[in-house]
Amino acid sequence: MEGLRRMTFLVAIHAGSYVLLAADKMESVRVFDQSLPLHSTASKIVDTPLGAITGAGLVSLLDAVKARIQAEPVSHTDQVLSIIHDERDRARGQGSASEQDLAYTSWLLTYRAPVGGDIAVRCVGFLPVLEGRRFVVVEQGMVMPVFPLDTPPETVHRVTGDLRSDVRVADEGTRADSLRHHLGSVCRALCDVAASSSQVSTTFDFAVTTREGTWCAAKRIDALHPALDEWPGMDDP
Repeated sequence: MEGLRRMTFLVAIHAGSYVLLAADKMESVRVFDQSLPLHSTASKIVDTPLGAITGAGLVSLLDAVKARIQAEPVSHTDQVLSIIHDERDRARGQGSASEQDLAYTSWLLTYRAPVGGDIAVRCVGFLPVLEGRRFVVVEQGMVMPVFPLDTPPETVHRVTGDLRSDVRVADEGTRADSLRHHLGSVCRALCDVAASSSQVSTTFDFAVTTREGTWCAAKRIDALHPALDEWPGMDDP
C-alpha cells in the first residue's frame, strides 16, 4: 500500500498553566514498503473549537479526522474520540489503511475544561499501539512524546527521560520564561531524534493552549538555530 505518511516526532508538555504541542514538519511517502522523505514543509498542528490537535501516521486518516473536527460542532473530547473511531472504521472498511497504519496513527489534543468554577487546561493522546481505543490523559508536569517507527529504542528511552526530567510547571506570571525553556527542550529532543531517524526534520511548529485559548505559532522554529530569546511573539501566550 502506498500513501503519504507523517512519521512524525510529536510531543505534548503539560506545564500547569499551559500545554505545549510541538510537531516536526517532515512528510514522507511509502513506496514498496519503504518510507522516503518527501518534504519538510507540512503544517501538522490545527486549531479547533476545543484547542489544538496534531497527529502522526497515515495522512488521509489524519486529514479526515481534522476535516470533521473543523466542520462539526465539537464541544467535548468524547466527540473527538467518536470521530477518530468512525474514520478508523471507515478506512479499514474501504481498505485504504493497513492494520499497521491503524496501529501507528496517533493524535495529541489540547482543550480547556471547567473545574470548580475556574478553567483548567487539559491534554490527551490517542495512541492505539499502546492504549487501544481510549484517550490517555497527560497529567500536569508530564510529557507525551510520539516517535517515528525507525527511532532506535535507546533514543526513545533517552529522549523521553530527558523531556520528563526537564518539565517546569509554571503559573501565568512565569509562563513566557517557561515556554522558552520547554521550547529549548523540544529543540534538543528533536535534534536527538533527527540524528537517528530519517523521517524527522529539525524544524517544527508549536501551539500553546492556556485558560484564555489556543495560540498557534505563525513561524516555524529551527531546532539547530532556535534563537528563542529573539523569537517574535514569544510573550503572546
